[in-house]
Amino acid sequence: MLVKKAEELLEEGSRVEEFYRWLTSKAEVIFDGKMLTPEVLRRQIALYLGAKESFKRYKGVSAVSVKCQPELSEVYGVTACLIPALFPFNLDAEGEKDVIPATCEGDVKGTVSSALLFYLSGKPPLFGDIKYVDDDIIMIANCGASSLYYARLSENPEENLKATTLQGQCQGTSGGALTYRTPKATFTVARLVRKGGEYFLLYFLAEGLEITEEIESKLKWGKQWPHTAIRNPLDKESFISAMGANHLSLVPGDYREELRFVARLWGVKDINLAEKAEVRLISGG
Repeated sequence: MLVKKAEELLEEGSRVEEFYRWLTSKAEVIFDGKMLTPEVLRRQIALYLGAKESFKRYKGVSAVSVKCQPELSEVYGVTACLIPALFPFNLDAEGEKDVIPATCEGDVKGTVSSALLFYLSGKPPLFGDIKYVDDDIIMIANCGASSLYYARLSENPEENLKATTLQGQCQGTSGGALTYRTPKATFTVARLVRKGGEYFLLYFLAEGLEITEEIESKLKWGKQWPHTAIRNPLDKESFISAMGANHLSLVPGDYREELRFVARLWGVKDINLAEKAEVRLISGG
């Protein structure tokens, strides 16, 4: 459905061209002649606009998830990174817009987690892979894009766009990744998981860290992805054992009490990963 609509938009041309001019004027774009060319960026824009059109058809939908790999990244030949970048953002070339939580890889529980954080906080939720973990730091980096709000955490969307760079992807046939480093702040992190047939709502209040050169040196690949660094509430092995998922969602602020209340409404166990006694309930330690 996305590919069909994207091809229609590319053939029509004007809407994609207007968006292309807007995006290249608002954010830094580095064309490399291979992974990211003007033609590739136009196809990414067309996929995003196609997703917007698709979303309009469904009433009462709270959040979306796109399955990019390999259907779009390899088979269609371009990654759909503008969807997770701009859906959970309040501005695009066509003006101010609603924030819509968006995730990747068809991750339904991640989508529920992002939607929950959005409706509790009113802030665009960040979604991404747990890319690096040690005893001190957790690095979250989605494979090409996360909400552009996190480029500066600014309520002025133009400021977030200015702090974003589009450059060639490191995977897929072609595509541009949207690069930034999230400033330090306090975040509520959450993840709905299922272990042994039972659901748990995992959460913790995280200290966001400035990504220094030392932290940057830990990134061995995918440096063009957006990265967010937070303090690990556990040690490395305990965190990996407790998580049971490869994605996390977060928003700025403290919403721990609200998450505990939602867990009671849903009839699931809430686990604060900063509380070792609670962690043992899910890790078996």
